[in-house]
Amino acid sequence: MTTQNPKMYSRLSNPFGKSWEEWAAIWCQWCFQEPKETNPAVDETGKNCDRKQFNPNIWFLAGTFGGKAERKCTIPTTTAIFFPLIMHEVSFAEDRPKDRGGIAGQD
Repeated sequence: MTTQNPKMYSRLSNPFGKSWEEWAAIWCQWCFQEPKETNPAVDETGKNCDRKQFNPNIWFLAGTFGGKAERKCTIPTTTAIFFPLIMHEVSFAEDRPKDRGGIAGQD
């Protein structure tokens, strides 16, 4: 068994010709266009982890839509892994009172 040193791509790099923002948008399409029955984010075992992995250089990992999942997935050793750190965000920043012109809760 050979041990390989993993490579981390810098935030300023364009892994495989795409920016991080482009990869994030492609990941979202990959995840959210898949039907619930075969969606890797809904899968609790890892049986669907290889669904529509279209690029031989990058492997998309799915989080969950809430809750926990313990999955097993075999990823080719020379393939980069891309996954979001946050799949869901809730913000009340948009709800700030406009008449105060400031931060919500600020008098």
